[in-house]
Amino acid sequence: MTAIARNEDRGIGLATRRRLAGFARILRDNGFRVGLAETRDALAVLASPPAVRASSLQSALRALFCATHSDWEKFDDVFDAFWRGRAGSAPLPLAGRGWG
Repeated sequence: MTAIARNEDRGIGLATRRRLAGFARILRDNGFRVGLAETRDALAVLASPPAVRASSLQSALRALFCATHSDWEKFDDVFDAFWRGRAGSAPLPLAGRGWG
């Protein structure tokens, strides 16, 4: 069974996977080092109980995607701009926002 099939079994649909892929791309566009392994792990996070609460999901994804101090400083602004539609003080390239 593929990872995609396992995630579909957990209720992670195509729209959610596309939205997460868009978020990973936005993180890369903002200097984060995000690859396939991190994106796959983020799918597992989305399928877990903490994903029900936005604050828990944000914390879990921050721990997963942030490798440097700079990443930690930027993550909340990028997360809010992408998932909540709020840009912080710095403009962010939000090409992936239309997915969902």
